Amino acid sequence: MCKTLVVLKVKSNCITYAPPTSSSFPSLKFLDVKVDYPEDDSVEKLFACCPVLEDLSIDATIRDALILSFKVSAPELKRLRMAFFSDMIVGKDFLYDISINAPKLENLDIKQDDLSVYLFENVNSLVKGSVDLYYHYGQYWDDEVSERATVLLEAFSNVKCLSISAHFVEVSICRNSFPFLH
Repeated sequence: MCKTLVVLKVKSNCITYAPPTSSSFPSLKFLDVKVDYPEDDSVEKLFACCPVLEDLSIDATIRDALILSFKVSAPELKRLRMAFFSDMIVGKDFLYDISINAPKLENLDIKQDDLSVYLFENVNSLVKGSVDLYYHYGQYWDDEVSERATVLLEAFSNVKCLSISAHFVEVSICRNSFPFLH
């Protein structure tokens, strides 16, 4: 247990450390994780050990053919930045399932090469958001992608400031998620 650590930056090609389930970092407020090929919930366990975490940044390269399920649950989290990129061939089907439960979250920044399946709980405090997808769906935009986009954008429906990458937006999705844009 490290009682005084406030800022932690971790960069690894793998994280195999399985921290205890209790509050290993009781004072940690800022966590920056850069990891290649996370294969289990070790990253998730790492930030679950931080009960007062306010700022979380996750950069991950995902291995080809891996389906990643990722849960961020942090009662004090105010800023979340996630960047998930795959080393797989563009156009190949893959998904990241991302669940976010952060009642004090004010700023959410998402960068990905594909549109994940998102589940949001307790994110009513969002003030600022950014979504940037690098994969252009073009002809591959279908009902499933539309549903994922709608769920994602609904989390941002009450923000004051929103940035969305231009190649990601389909007009019908904006109209459903943001009726005031009609």
